[in-house]
Amino acid sequence: MTKTNGSVELHLSVNRVTWATCLCIMLATLCSVPPSSATAIANSSMQLQSLTITPASGSIIFSPTAQSFAQAQNSLGQLVSNFDSGASATSSASVIWANANGSADSTSETASNSANVNIPNVVGAASSVGRGALFDTAFSITGASGPVSVQFAAMLPYSQSLMTDIYGVQATSEVIFDLNVNGTDVLFFDSPLAIGPSTSLAMSGSPTLTNFMTLTAGQTYDVYLEIDSESSGINTTPEPATLTLLLGGAIVPLVRRRLKSS
Repeated sequence: MTKTNGSVELHLSVNRVTWATCLCIMLATLCSVPPSSATAIANSSMQLQSLTITPASGSIIFSPTAQSFAQAQNSLGQLVSNFDSGASATSSASVIWANANGSADSTSETASNSANVNIPNVVGAASSVGRGALFDTAFSITGASGPVSVQFAAMLPYSQSLMTDIYGVQATSEVIFDLNVNGTDVLFFDSPLAIGPSTSLAMSGSPTLTNFMTLTAGQTYDVYLEIDSESSGINTTPEPATLTLLLGGAIVPLVRRRLKSS
């Protein structure tokens, strides 16, 4: 059967209408695909709940100064840092997606801190640090002579939690405690955690660290102790949804077929 000019034009018109309808449906579908999210959350906290320093003989002279530090920063260019020192010290810092706190008290010989990052449904990075410290440059033992065995003990409740979705590149948390005498570590604790995409992890505890060190009565020592909490998170640019890729790739062969038929 031979097609007339009228039937050919009608066929081409129908093809054009069909192609235009399919293209409109695809574009509408592409626009309706929900945007993908990217989330990274990291929380860290620690306390120096109690500190005891007990010599086998004599008594100690320990008059510490308190220090605190807090810092928060992000990939938007924000950076906040604060430091404090005295009989009691408290510091805090906050930016978009991150905050931190640090404190210490020389009277109660305690300290606490926290560092938090929460990057919800956006592309970016952030980190935070919170610290509390006590130090004394004239620590000594009196009422004894010669070498004296000294027991150091610290109770350290801590908590860490991490969470990322599929586009959260990484989240990290670390809590650290260090007590040193003249630069030599006597008590030390470190709990580093890190996760990649689509993962969650939590850890907590309340360890009591104990150790002995022999010191000389009548001699002065530098005693420094610090608790430290650090958190960070990174989100990446979400890739297009699979449906978007599939439909986008289908437009090219469809156009080619319609051009050939016309």
